[in-house]
Amino acid sequence: FLGNQLLQIYVKMGNVDSAARIFPSPAAWSVVSWTCLVAAFARHGQFSRANALFREMLLHGATPDKIALLAVIQLLQHPRDLEFARTLQGWIHEAGLSTDLVLGNALIAGYSRCQSLIDATRAFHRIARKDTISWNSIIAAHTMEIFHAMRAAICDELLPTRVSIAAALTACANLLDLESGVEIHALAARSGVEADVGGLLIHMYAACGDLDAANRVFDVAMGGASINRDLSSWNSMITAYTDRNLWEEALSLVHQMHHQGMAFDDISFVTALNACAAAGYRGIPHGTSVHLCVAEAGREEDVIIRTALLNMYGKCRDLCRADAVFDALRRSGQRLDLIAWNAMGSALAQHEEFERVLTLYGEMLLEGVTPDEISFLTLVLALNACAGMAELAAGERIHRRAIDLGFDRDVGVITALIHMYASCGRLEQSQEIFHGAQEHTMFMWNALVSGFARRGQSERAIALFERMQQSGHRADAIGFVSILSACSQAGLIGRGCGYFASLLHDHGILPYREHYACMIDLFGRAGRLEEAEEWLRKMPAHKLSKSVWETLLGACSIHSDVKRGRRAAEELFEMQSRKSSPYVIMAKLAMLSSN
Repeated sequence: FLGNQLLQIYVKMGNVDSAARIFPSPAAWSVVSWTCLVAAFARHGQFSRANALFREMLLHGATPDKIALLAVIQLLQHPRDLEFARTLQGWIHEAGLSTDLVLGNALIAGYSRCQSLIDATRAFHRIARKDTISWNSIIAAHTMEIFHAMRAAICDELLPTRVSIAAALTACANLLDLESGVEIHALAARSGVEADVGGLLIHMYAACGDLDAANRVFDVAMGGASINRDLSSWNSMITAYTDRNLWEEALSLVHQMHHQGMAFDDISFVTALNACAAAGYRGIPHGTSVHLCVAEAGREEDVIIRTALLNMYGKCRDLCRADAVFDALRRSGQRLDLIAWNAMGSALAQHEEFERVLTLYGEMLLEGVTPDEISFLTLVLALNACAGMAELAAGERIHRRAIDLGFDRDVGVITALIHMYASCGRLEQSQEIFHGAQEHTMFMWNALVSGFARRGQSERAIALFERMQQSGHRADAIGFVSILSACSQAGLIGRGCGYFASLLHDHGILPYREHYACMIDLFGRAGRLEEAEEWLRKMPAHKLSKSVWETLLGACSIHSDVKRGRRAAEELFEMQSRKSSPYVIMAKLAMLSSN
């Protein structure tokens, strides 16, 4: 045990040779010792020594565990390692681990680095239940094969064609290989095909994180330059901006396309609508313009474009139009795919139409969407609807379905389950699911802290929040709303002020409207109404809303502060609040003042 600890210390210090000399004889080494040292040699680029050490490990009868195997698979970096990779695959097969998902995914990537597509494909097919990583890994292996083939052609002094350049650029984008992408760009220019692959160049640079280079390629197409600014280039540039949440830039390009009279194709329509969707409610003017173009082009009947329209209106919070598009989709007689169902569910959830979300979930099952087709997003939407309505029985049914489908280990589903059980008052069950998760994300911590805070268990919420910080997770804006709410309910003014100060000074988060509302509620509940109003006056004007004035008005009602309550009510009347509560509270305050 002490030897292993010393071994790990030397490894962390980077002194691998000293680490290897700790034990007098390899016979004294444990699997942990072997694994630690093999991985250390690999991390320090000493692959030949790592490979030799792994073989020696097998000769000494030490059975490598899964961690050791994963460490060794990372050593497969070059075609010369292929023979060793196959030996390793044989050992994994003998150990009965051929169908293991994690090892299988690692082997696909390893064989791909060894430039053996055949072996990568075999490893892929051995995996019993493939996940997204499996598919992405095998796709990357195929694209890498294309890239290597083109390199071989160049070595034979053959200039690549447009087709091979296009395939290589796609490979670079999939592999996030910017260095090779720049090389292929130069080859495209030399081969005289640069003008034909503008869209792919933009896509490659954007995928590899060089948005400036993507912009340069796009701008070169202006003023008779060598690259054609065709639809592909526009689509790629809009997608690049959208993927990085630069929705203003994306919408500007959509606007330019529209006003330059460009003839949109189906890909352009979907790309433009996705950009509008990313902008939220700000994208609705552009979205409706694109919708008009869709109608003029006679493409409203296309199910993919209709689904993009549904997604756009939903994310732009125009539920009325989203409903109309969804109804048209259902009347068309075409079978709706899961994307359409989820888009409508998301739109309803944003408007807190939780009962309709659950109804939609039931209709989806009745209309023939099989359990295998249900995605984790569908379950998350349904679980969040159950949380919003405190529908425990429905939530438990969806939980059972998640288990049947194997989605109960998905991070998003786990978070939704924690939220659902906490909202239904089952805090212990919520905590049990949290502790059963393999890893704890910030979203899970927030869901649990929020659950305890909303149920009035402020001390437990605060204890969880502190544990989260100690575990290395930095609280985000949502986490601070939950903890400030807990402080408000418990009347912990000092602690609440401390957390609010920490929000900006320790975490660099500018306070949201919700953070100010919690502080107003904190002082209001304590009867310190003057300070509550001071907090409200401190808020930036653009963050003032009806909800914060309603919070102050409610506190004035509880503590019978007629004068301050009248000021709050007048502010609400000026905001044309449609709620009856300000009038009711003002009437109550008027009665108190007349007594």
